[in-house]
Formats: sequence, structure tokens, C-alpha cells
Amino acid sequence: MALRHEGAHLADICAGLNTDGVPTPGGGRRWWPSHVSRLLRTQDARHLLAQADTIIR
Repeated sequence: MALRHEGAHLADICAGLNTDGVPTPGGGRRWWPSHVSRLLRTQDARHLLAQADTIIR
């Protein structure tokens, strides 16, 4: 969420997730912009990402 807020394109976020080997919520290996877009629109994702951002800082 922070990357998107800073202006990152969905494809760039996907590239980072794919490079880091982060599995998709469904357990897949490849992230697509539609995955990221859908997650960013959900209330649960915003809540989880806000928690992660707090932990990282």
C-alpha cells in the first residue's frame, strides 16, 4: 500500500513481489496487477498492510 501511495505502478509492485518469491493469497507463484489491485481495494488488505507498515517502522 505504501508503494502505491508513493506512486508505484501495479506492474512494478508485482515485479517486486515476484522477485522476492512472495506467494499470492491463493498460493500461486506469479503476481499480476489485477491481484494487487484487488487486494488494495479490500478493507482487510488495507488493515493488514497498515499493521505491517507499523511493524516495519
